Amino acid sequence: MEDKVETGPALPSKRRFHANDPLIVAAQAKKPKLDKPQKNSKKKEEKTVKHNVESDERPKEGRITNARSYQMKILAKALQENTIAYLETGCGKTLIAILLIKEMASSMREKNQKFRAVFMAPTVCLVLQQTSVLRINLDLQVECYYGAKGVDKWSASMWKEEMNSNEVLVMTPMVLLDAVRHGFLSLSSFHLLIFDECHRAQKKHPYAKIMREYYHNPKTMPVKPRIFGMTASPVTSKGVTSKEDSATQMLQLEKLLDAKVSTVEDDQEVKNYVPTPNQKIRWFSPPPHSFHGVLQQLECVMGKYEGMYESAVVNSDGFKDVEELNKKLCRKLKKLHGCVLYSLEELGLLCAYESALCLLKKLETDVDYGEGEDERVQSSKETFLRDAVEVLAASLEARAMEIDSLADVLEAVNKGLLSPKVSLLVKCLLEYKNTENLRCIVFVERVVTAMVLARILSKLDCLSFVKCSFLSGTTAALDVMGKKQQQSTLAEFHRGKLNVLVATDVAEEGLDVQKCSSVIRFDLSKTVRSFIQSRGRARMPESDYILFLETDNQKQLGQLLGLQQSEESMKDQALNRTHFSVFSGKIQTEDMEVFQVETTGATVSIDSSISLISRFCANLPGDRFYRPAPEFVDGKTEGDDANHVCKLILPPNGPFRELIGPPRRSRTLAKQSVCLEACKRLHALGQLTDHLIPVIDVEKPEEEEVMNLSGKNVAGAGTNKRKELHGTVPTEALCGDWLKFSVDVSLYAYVISFDFCQKEEDPYLDFVLLLKAAIDDDIANTEFPIYLSNGRKAIVKFFDAGVYPLSADQLEDAKAYHQLIFNGMFGKLIKRLNKKEGQSLMKNVLAFDRTKATKNEFWDSSQMYLVLPLLPGKLADDSEEIPINWKAVRDAAATSRLFPHLCSIQQQNTNLTLERKSVHKNVGLHMASGLRPAFELIDMAVVTIHTGRMYTVVEILDQMNANCKMEGAEDSTYTSYSHYFEEKYNRKLEYPEQPLLRVKQSHRIHNLLTVDVAVAKKKNGKAEKAKKSILVELPAELCLCTGLPSALIRSLYLFPSVFHRFNALILAAQLRSTIAKDMPRCGSIDGTVVMQALTTLRCLEGFSFEGLELLGDSFLKYAVSRYLYLVYERKHEGQLSNRRSRLICNKTLHHLAIARHLPGYIRDEPFQPEYWKASGMLSAKSVKCKCNLENLTFLGDTCNKGDEETGSVFRIGKTCSKGHRWMCSKTVSDAVEALIGAFISCGDCGPALGFMKWIGMDIDFDLSLYEAARNRKVHLKVLNAVNVAGIESQLGYVFLNKALLVEALTHASKEDPHDAHDALGGGCYQRLEFLGDAVLDFLITRHLFSTHPGLSPGVLSDLRSAAVNNECFARSAVKHNLQRYLRHGSGELLFQITNFVKAVEGANEEGQEEVFGWEGARGPKVLGDLVESIAGAILVDSGFDLDRVWSVMVRILSPLVTPSTLPLHPIRELHELSQSKGLSFVWKKTPPSAGKESTVTGQIEIGNEVISETAKGGLKKTARKNAAQKILSALKRRGIFHPRKEAADQNDASPAKAIQICEKRAFDGDVIGSEEKKRRISSEGETSSGDAVMLDVSVLQGISLADRTNKDNIAPLQNSNASAGEMETSINLKMSPTASRSEDEASACCMDSSCIAKPSVNSVINRASFAENTAQNVEANDLFRAQLMVLGEPMELSINVIGKGSGRSKLNELCLKKKWPLPKYTCVEQWDMHVEKFIFTVEVDGPHGLVTATSEPMPRKNLAKDQAALQLLVALSQLNESS
Repeated sequence: MEDKVETGPALPSKRRFHANDPLIVAAQAKKPKLDKPQKNSKKKEEKTVKHNVESDERPKEGRITNARSYQMKILAKALQENTIAYLETGCGKTLIAILLIKEMASSMREKNQKFRAVFMAPTVCLVLQQTSVLRINLDLQVECYYGAKGVDKWSASMWKEEMNSNEVLVMTPMVLLDAVRHGFLSLSSFHLLIFDECHRAQKKHPYAKIMREYYHNPKTMPVKPRIFGMTASPVTSKGVTSKEDSATQMLQLEKLLDAKVSTVEDDQEVKNYVPTPNQKIRWFSPPPHSFHGVLQQLECVMGKYEGMYESAVVNSDGFKDVEELNKKLCRKLKKLHGCVLYSLEELGLLCAYESALCLLKKLETDVDYGEGEDERVQSSKETFLRDAVEVLAASLEARAMEIDSLADVLEAVNKGLLSPKVSLLVKCLLEYKNTENLRCIVFVERVVTAMVLARILSKLDCLSFVKCSFLSGTTAALDVMGKKQQQSTLAEFHRGKLNVLVATDVAEEGLDVQKCSSVIRFDLSKTVRSFIQSRGRARMPESDYILFLETDNQKQLGQLLGLQQSEESMKDQALNRTHFSVFSGKIQTEDMEVFQVETTGATVSIDSSISLISRFCANLPGDRFYRPAPEFVDGKTEGDDANHVCKLILPPNGPFRELIGPPRRSRTLAKQSVCLEACKRLHALGQLTDHLIPVIDVEKPEEEEVMNLSGKNVAGAGTNKRKELHGTVPTEALCGDWLKFSVDVSLYAYVISFDFCQKEEDPYLDFVLLLKAAIDDDIANTEFPIYLSNGRKAIVKFFDAGVYPLSADQLEDAKAYHQLIFNGMFGKLIKRLNKKEGQSLMKNVLAFDRTKATKNEFWDSSQMYLVLPLLPGKLADDSEEIPINWKAVRDAAATSRLFPHLCSIQQQNTNLTLERKSVHKNVGLHMASGLRPAFELIDMAVVTIHTGRMYTVVEILDQMNANCKMEGAEDSTYTSYSHYFEEKYNRKLEYPEQPLLRVKQSHRIHNLLTVDVAVAKKKNGKAEKAKKSILVELPAELCLCTGLPSALIRSLYLFPSVFHRFNALILAAQLRSTIAKDMPRCGSIDGTVVMQALTTLRCLEGFSFEGLELLGDSFLKYAVSRYLYLVYERKHEGQLSNRRSRLICNKTLHHLAIARHLPGYIRDEPFQPEYWKASGMLSAKSVKCKCNLENLTFLGDTCNKGDEETGSVFRIGKTCSKGHRWMCSKTVSDAVEALIGAFISCGDCGPALGFMKWIGMDIDFDLSLYEAARNRKVHLKVLNAVNVAGIESQLGYVFLNKALLVEALTHASKEDPHDAHDALGGGCYQRLEFLGDAVLDFLITRHLFSTHPGLSPGVLSDLRSAAVNNECFARSAVKHNLQRYLRHGSGELLFQITNFVKAVEGANEEGQEEVFGWEGARGPKVLGDLVESIAGAILVDSGFDLDRVWSVMVRILSPLVTPSTLPLHPIRELHELSQSKGLSFVWKKTPPSAGKESTVTGQIEIGNEVISETAKGGLKKTARKNAAQKILSALKRRGIFHPRKEAADQNDASPAKAIQICEKRAFDGDVIGSEEKKRRISSEGETSSGDAVMLDVSVLQGISLADRTNKDNIAPLQNSNASAGEMETSINLKMSPTASRSEDEASACCMDSSCIAKPSVNSVINRASFAENTAQNVEANDLFRAQLMVLGEPMELSINVIGKGSGRSKLNELCLKKKWPLPKYTCVEQWDMHVEKFIFTVEVDGPHGLVTATSEPMPRKNLAKDQAALQLLVALSQLNESS
């Protein structure tokens, strides 16, 4: 018996496989790469040295050398107490930190304790730099952490793993602060805290917050770590002049860090290692020009824009986003204006012009510049800069001159083009003209100065030796330099490609900058820190530090003296502590309120509460028109001692609306206090986790492809990368041991008959299948097609024949028959063991000890059945006994018993010399069992006693005997047949003179379940040659007659494929029964649909679960969305979406399926005939099981490239002898969705929900929640402001609760009145949108699934993507003017909606067709959300009545996409067209284009012609789309189309092509192709198919508009205390029941996925003329509804008459369903007077003959086709009524 799947515990990640496992193949070992000389080894060494510690000596491999004496002194202090190392840049502070880590780690190792340290650096660049140095010089595990690595989203387990695996953690201080605040890390768990650039520990810096909130808090720090700080200047404030000021700031830093400043006592010791630059002062004169005229013009330009924006703010209609946008524009332009003015006043007219021009070019050409800004912001900046450039250019024109030499520079100063300060800079640089290895940094204050000076210096010919660029921060105000550009500039400065950098203070600290020979302070430092650090960059021997000072500027001179005095004061205080007693006592920490979670230790203080509330609001759902943010309203308490009170207002989708905080003495404290109270409340409501993280942050859905930290895909549960070993569930109906005993038995009989779709030359027999267990009725009476050779086809039919009793003798005969027939045909009756002394030892498989029959190997306990032949031409009636051919069975049984005896006799007598006798044919032929009349052998089966093979006799060869020469023998090895058998088989013939038998060989089993094999054979065209090759000649005396006719043998070749399919059906019914035991409502599903849901595409059987998976996926999404919406009333849309993603993700479905052993039922491999084994048959070929059963339902990670340990590859689609097989993990998840789709295809949601509950997805809820969801509240003012009657009239639905409608129309940006009791205004539509998105997805998928049953899953998926599309929804909203009722507070949204409405209306006026998917103007997402929220509101208001929702929404969304209107994306269409036509298409490499547009070139080859097209676009994908469109247009001009479009465009001439693109579902569906079907069809219609029936459609009865849908038909829910699962089918949630079918239609669609009935539509048929009514409908643009009877089947119509594709879609649907040729359309007349009109005819060849209809004159071709199709449908209905 095959093993059953069982779920076991998770196994370790290390996997071991048995040797020679047939399901595992060894991957080819990769060839080792030859060792090549490393060309860049020197560069790598230089790169390593570059990251070494700041020291003069650069040792090899970047490792540290002996420390200097002053470093060892500071290290000794740091080992004793907390220390701040005060050393200038380049003195080796990092080396001291490394030595300190080593010493402390060594001490901890001696105590057998793990050492941990945190190394903090203020910038990411410093973090990366210091990490590289630490990894080179430490033998500890070092890892770095910063925001870009996503550490903000890490969980406690991830931080715990990092703590366990690393010893030194390098990070920015903000990362540490956040981790400590959330309780992920604790400072007490570290032994050492290192603060790089520790002078930043002041005010609100994270350094200061870490120390104040945690280090100095005795509650959180029972054990304090060692502190080590590093700085080049412990004093940072401006204006420090006295020693007392220095002492004050230094003491503040010491007390905050709880450390003492330590520095070098002897400066000479440092100077020996770090050269001190020569400080020089250069003087420049003030600017000689004032530029009053230019300044006035620039002020006028700015005033013009300010006035424009102020006017826009006044006219903003109260839209806050418009006000904010215009204020933002004003701020941006003022910033640009200030930059231009500063450049003009400080640098000169030419520099001002260059500054404006540089910024303008940056906007126009740099793609990354201003990427996050609004388009209007960028446009306004460009316009302003163009105006500024024009003003400056006009002034510059009068003073234009060429500047090449120093003299020209001086003249330019006199003209005001350059300032004296710029001229001084040029002079200074000229002094270094002959300097080798020049490295110079020019420090400036502003970014614009750096940018302009670099441009000017690069243009001067006198500075040709200067290679200059600028360097600024990546977060600077102008944002002109990105991170990549910054790193590139620094790298070029290191390599010498640049020798002059004009830099802001970003180059003072935090970046690894090359040592310089000169540093120029173009703008004087403002702080002593900046002064010292910029000077520290000049570290080359004899380097210069040049300061620029303005002549007679006492302020600048005093500033320089103050900086120098401050530096001396710091050194004096660090060494002598002369003013140490100024501050005494402990540090005064803030008295902060703190909220702490006891379980995790996570805290939020009054200082961090505002940021946490802001983060929470930022995580609420929003869009580009509304960014959720908290609002604060300040107030004061009454009385003399008035305190400040703050009211917090959360966004409308928050868990509560407002909160008033406690009174505080200041406005800031009041704001912080209310945020702290809000944090407490959010935590109590479950909106903040115990780690004080917004819930949405920790409920991210499990990704389909999990990403690890290195960015590589990891195979997880539910992914295709993961492969799992699963077993196979045994078929219980076939299991047992009853065949092992010889007793009377009663069995269930099932007749198998074959109905061929074409006339067969040879006869076939029917069978009866005998089982011990009964089979479900639908399986016992099923039918399906099989595909034979040469394109032939047969229908296999099963029907229940009742109970059949077998006596013990009959059972024995049947068993013997089984053993002979199946081993003889599909196996071996004689097995060759080995060769011994030139002779083959043979074993007869039928020779066994009868006394041990119950223990023999023939009868497998999992294959207990008998299949016996029936008498030809007789089928059992209810009153007759099953006509089993017992004579054939007994003859075969006798042969089976005689065969071993004859084989043994022949082998014993092979060495005897026999007398040769001649025998006449009339006497009979001597067979192995005796004399037999020759005529009895024709068309009978014989078995040879020398080989044990079975043949059928074709003819008696009277003219040939064994002495004749062998036919077809080209060599002379054998002289005759007798010689051949004597030499080959050691058989001497006793009757060589008797005629030979011409027999047909038996052949291998074929897979008859797939049409591909049959088609391949048909194309082969070698049928005759193959037929001759299977005929051989045999002596009669070596043959044993079985008594079985050849028709039986011929039919038995069909049985393996038939039984394989039947076994799959039984197994599907078995799963259905298993489910129905717990969920009785799941038992009504058809077993064939369950089988389809368990069949993958790999089975190659013409159907798969992909279509059902699509349907199941949509219903699963809807069912879970409904549950979450009702149960979690307080959760916003983002949280609901994340919860839904987690519940329906593949990982969840996979685990649920494993728990229910579903993988054992999945069919994931094609029928493999060579491994098939019948009851009573020894397996001819099998895959021996060597599987490691520990791998069953393996929960570890694997890779599709094989096992990393063994280098193995898994064989998917191959099963071992015990039923084990490897399977993709995603296949299991997909099967769950397909089963849901199968149960929903029953036409009712109840079975699908029952299955979901059975599998473990418990989404039941109290039905009282339905009523609670409908009881929404709305503020009366808001309700009165909404035109409820107008929107209800537009929708055709009247809401019972108007609050739901108001909520569905309200965007989050709308501010409505509210009160403290949460009586909200309009609320926000996001929750309803969440629900509506799911319900529309399901309803549209259900509609497409039922409307287009013949389409492949791929096309169906494309249809769904195009229909469930935000763009389509947005167009539908505009089409029905729903945007007029949208309530929002965004001017930007109003602007976009207005533009989109104009674009749609313009397209309609031009007569463009409806577009779907990517085509057309893109609409705001809000409009699509509006349609979804309205659908959600109707669903809730109607009591979750799906049919009611669809009846309303189908009119809104009409016309829905059809296969003929389905667009393909140009890139996809081009690739698919190239593949289908065998064309070569490539994207050519294109050089980068200037500007923000991307340029791409596509090239395709057609024979000798090459089509190449180039296109541009704002994005690369846009450019590719444009290029693909151009190439497609060129191909269409040459008559080359996509296959799908060819079928759609040419369906008039060749309807079959349109059918060829559709996957043939349900076993091809055309199972009524027999003569019986043809006779039934011909008898139903009186006219023949060749006659044409012309109808006068103008006299047919028309169809009127349906009455308005009743709006008051929603009854209150009953039995609200029942569970949703129990009451599901009793409420208005179910779909309409499946339409009944005839028996033939049911058989034709036994696996058709279109078993969902479309929702019925109430309709009325009037007696008005069709043409007149059509014209009225076109004018009214209303819905055309009718219900027709076509060929006895109701056909419901719901068609928008002027919508394109509607009538044609319905007619195509009918033709596909009835298996008729597709309709043919012909344009019979075209008017071209004042208005162009068309008249079309349509014809359909059906059972009534050729039916035609003609349209009225219509303005467009598609409308004429639609009307003709509608008239033809009415005509068919009339024919049906008359017949």
